Amino acid sequence: MANSLLTTQIIVREALVQLENELVAAKLVNRRYEKNYSKAKDGNTIRVRRPIRYNVRTGATMVPQDTEEGNISVTVDKQRGVDLQFSSVDMTLTIEEFSERYLKSGMKELAQYIDADILALYYKVPNWVGATTETVDSYSDYTRGPERLDQLAVPAGDRVGILHTTDHWATVRSLSGIYVEKRAESAIKNAEIGMLADTATYKSQNIAIHTTGTWSGSPVCNTSTAPTTYAAVKGTTPLQQTLAVTGAATGVTGYAKAGDVITIVGVNDINPRSYANLGRQKQFTVLADADSDGAGAVSLTISPAIITSGPYRNCVISSAGSGKALVPFGAAAATNRANLVMHKDALGLVMVPMELPAGAVNPARETYKDISARLIPVYDGSNDVNQWRLDVLYGVEAYYPEMATRLCGTSGS
Repeated sequence: MANSLLTTQIIVREALVQLENELVAAKLVNRRYEKNYSKAKDGNTIRVRRPIRYNVRTGATMVPQDTEEGNISVTVDKQRGVDLQFSSVDMTLTIEEFSERYLKSGMKELAQYIDADILALYYKVPNWVGATTETVDSYSDYTRGPERLDQLAVPAGDRVGILHTTDHWATVRSLSGIYVEKRAESAIKNAEIGMLADTATYKSQNIAIHTTGTWSGSPVCNTSTAPTTYAAVKGTTPLQQTLAVTGAATGVTGYAKAGDVITIVGVNDINPRSYANLGRQKQFTVLADADSDGAGAVSLTISPAIITSGPYRNCVISSAGSGKALVPFGAAAATNRANLVMHKDALGLVMVPMELPAGAVNPARETYKDISARLIPVYDGSNDVNQWRLDVLYGVEAYYPEMATRLCGTSGS
């Protein structure tokens, strides 16, 4: 029996199956907000309400409090695609043959870009455990990630770990002498190690590499004036503010880099549920590169915002005042792999169906497991060549970066 000719619908469906099969990070993050795209008011921006929090009253007397509603903004601005070229004769191939020849390699590359865009959000994650530049190479090293999530009252379900291949295989080697049941043994052969410390653990070639700023001089800030309020920052994603810093080395380009993590002397972390002082300095991440001026001043955009009162408070200041030292986490001008241990709601992906152009002939659009793609055929009649374009459109954002931590190993482990 002669083969049926392939159609755009058949090809785009197969492309999506291959793309979904190659994705790693995209299947480990929040995907619930696609339905909000039609409600966006600013074209390609989706806004989702943050959960409302309240103070708990003690006693019988009612204490009225304002309801503060904030939102998360996700910009759908990443259009990526793969362009295919083949002859009319190739249209007589079976879909399996066509996929093997033309689709698989392209979908593998496209998946790498989507995963890399998600993992590039590491710089918005303020928590960082381990010793920077060190490899995660033991079970003990790895458990520091879930341990930090526990300390921050992150829900135990839906936790995932994504390790750079170097850290992944170092961890696997450390488990070689431990009995592993068949289910996990099978997982080790693939990208998923299995459940470690109640966390589903995967490897990825797309873990971001972070190089810290110089941080020369003696940077300080005023913690009496630094705190802000939730009302002032509730519309930012992630929650952020500007911090005025003095005492830096003068005239340094790249003094601080987006993704650098700092602590401030006298500013301690708290449990976000009980508000108990955790007895350690709170970590903040720098959201944008910053230079020092001729007077040694630096304007840092940091996250989270410093909030010390109300139901959204996230830290306690034990000794407010000027001249409080900023301490960068890890060595200056050092390269680090941004492994992540997180709840799936920490990061998010929104992938939306693209419009079908009115002038296109036989275009196709499909969605498979919340992954959408559009295929538009273009035919070169002079050379009997098909030049087809496959496009995806999506946005990524750190929804709740406080529900994640970066992870390095420990020296001597």
